[in-house]
Amino acid sequence: MMCIPERRSARLSERTFKISSGGLEKIDILEYKSIFSLLKKFQSLDIWTIGLDMDGEAKVESLDLGNQNLAFFIGSEEKGLSNEIKNKLDNVVKIQMSKHIESLNVSVAAGIAMQHIFIKK
Repeated sequence: MMCIPERRSARLSERTFKISSGGLEKIDILEYKSIFSLLKKFQSLDIWTIGLDMDGEAKVESLDLGNQNLAFFIGSEEKGLSNEIKNKLDNVVKIQMSKHIESLNVSVAAGIAMQHIFIKK
């Protein structure tokens, strides 16, 4: 599922679908009003909410999910996730990195986290 904020976000257009080469037609798209309404929606559907943050308590590869559905929440590269959001998530994890690297690009972090999850499933 791809989640898109109703405001301050690029709109999906015919061009977006064309560029995706049919990929967008294979996933559900959910528009949301606020990040907190999105969190509530996922939790009501029994979808675990996992934050990705450099100050996470556990490493992403240590998650034991079984067949549980989950949603990753990833903050901006500059600020990360707010404490208010982190406190509402089911879990907050980090990606193990070299001590010489302070942070990762958001898309790179998402890819690494998803790879760890897909390997386990």
